[in-house]
Amino acid sequence: MFETTAQGLADHWHAVAFAQDLKKKQSFKTKLYGIPLLLWRDTQAQVFAVADVCAHKRAPLAITCFKQNTLTCPYHGWQYKQDGRVCHIPSSPDIDLSKLNASLHTLPIRQANGLLWVYLGKGTPPSKLPLSLADPTKGWQHVQLKKQFDTSEELLIENFMDATHTPFIHRGIIRGHGAPTQHQVQLKVASHQLLASYAETTEKIGVALQLILGKNLRIKHSDAFLLPNLVKVDYAINDVPRFMAVIACNPITEGKTEALVRLSFRFGKLNFLVKRALPWLARKVLAQDFDITQQQFANQKIFAQQKDKSIDGDMMYHKMRLIRRAAQQRQAMTPSESNFKLFL
Repeated sequence: MFETTAQGLADHWHAVAFAQDLKKKQSFKTKLYGIPLLLWRDTQAQVFAVADVCAHKRAPLAITCFKQNTLTCPYHGWQYKQDGRVCHIPSSPDIDLSKLNASLHTLPIRQANGLLWVYLGKGTPPSKLPLSLADPTKGWQHVQLKKQFDTSEELLIENFMDATHTPFIHRGIIRGHGAPTQHQVQLKVASHQLLASYAETTEKIGVALQLILGKNLRIKHSDAFLLPNLVKVDYAINDVPRFMAVIACNPITEGKTEALVRLSFRFGKLNFLVKRALPWLARKVLAQDFDITQQQFANQKIFAQQKDKSIDGDMMYHKMRLIRRAAQQRQAMTPSESNFKLFL
């Protein structure tokens, strides 16, 4: 079932790690759709990626020379170059390696926007990445966090797009003060993404944000989903873009999803204060999301025969799933637009 989910979605770039977490002469292991991956950065700062499996007996691999980019299997000592070719077999040094037809599955990898992107699909990967991020040269600063969740990829995507849970799960941090405010929402669906745009409102916000921004601000925000598993949240305050969250929801194994969270902000002289406070706030929000999504995932397993009762405000999550289903069939969604209202 999990392998079926990866079909079609593997034909898109996946952000699997923060670039700053992989230093020169370091390696990094992770999983994507249950597939073990080995990434490393050599002495020249180039990055490489392979499926973490030896061609001999399918044991995992290790980088034993970052200068020559040599991979070695710790089980029988088979060695490979970065292009996947086997270059040495200790037990049979005289074997004609050209006739062995043994090699590793190398993976296209790119570094952009502070992230490392891997392509699992067959053939040539897309020339463009799913998104570009805020430019730090224009006053933007960033905070990066990652957290593993006990839930599915799609439930986590839904959670990060869902504004209606914030007054309850994140009460006092994001929303939850004062009477609910009516929001007009425009939903645009394209072949590989959807965008939910919330019309500008003047609303009360959580105490934590009030300390930074003040009260009763004109706020406009949008929530976007981009294939295969990206959520992008943008906030403009008094017509000025101030905050952006980009979250990659990477399926590690079935029921285990890692969130790579990159928060970008631009508050001028207040940037240094925001950078000190934001990591603590973000970790608290992620911990709250962890608890509720873990319980939700467990309940959905128990009550698998029960159907969700959806309302108009859930339309964006339904459309997100349709976009992913189409991608799994290597098809594209038909563009559409709709409008609805929410009270937050």
